[in-house]
Amino acid sequence: MKTMLVALAALAAALFVAPAAQAGSCASACGAAKRTCQMSAVTAFRSCRSDVKVGGATGPDRRDALHTCRDTFRTALQSCVSDLRTCLGDCHTPPPDGSCLAGCNDDAKTCVADVVAATKTCAQACAKGPGRLACLFSCGHDARTGLDACGSTLHSCRDACASSPSGAFLD
Repeated sequence: MKTMLVALAALAAALFVAPAAQAGSCASACGAAKRTCQMSAVTAFRSCRSDVKVGGATGPDRRDALHTCRDTFRTALQSCVSDLRTCLGDCHTPPPDGSCLAGCNDDAKTCVADVVAATKTCAQACAKGPGRLACLFSCGHDARTGLDACGSTLHSCRDACASSPSGAFLD
């Protein structure tokens, strides 16, 4: 029960950033992406820990499995922080309005806001009861996948802008 409450608290904290992400600020969109990423990592960690505990492993096997959960969690959190730093770094040098790069950034902000909104909707649809943590894990996994797709699309868009003669259009 405590595991479920912590996962839900993390999810709730991540989901209340949606209005900030939609405000249009580059930094707030980066923060929303980071919090959604962290929520995904926390939910995956809680689910992993729960699986180990109900799996029946004992002694060193259980300890090793829990260490694996924790190591995976730490790696995921480091990835979230790294992504945030990259995102914020991009915020410090915004491209000129109307440029190809500005269009890429606007699309990325919209993508992140859509992922945050979809994650919120998914989490709200998770029924209370024993399957809730698995449902939240699925929402978190989808959120991470969505954020990764936003990042990939942004990088592809920026690469396409750089390959155009003036960076003013997409090929």
